[in-house]
Amino acid sequence: MACRRCGSEVLPERDKWLRKEYPYYCPECDEDMYSFECVETCVPDGVKGV
Repeated sequence: MACRRCGSEVLPERDKWLRKEYPYYCPECDEDMYSFECVETCVPDGVKGV
């Protein structure tokens, strides 16, 4: 998953106390994010992750 605003990889919720509406956290924007604020990313077959 990536942030729609900055494109950086989002992390699963960083704090357990966050409400379920904020399942992701963007470290670049320093913001808790809804699922619709993120985009799914995919890695083509045969490409190794960085």
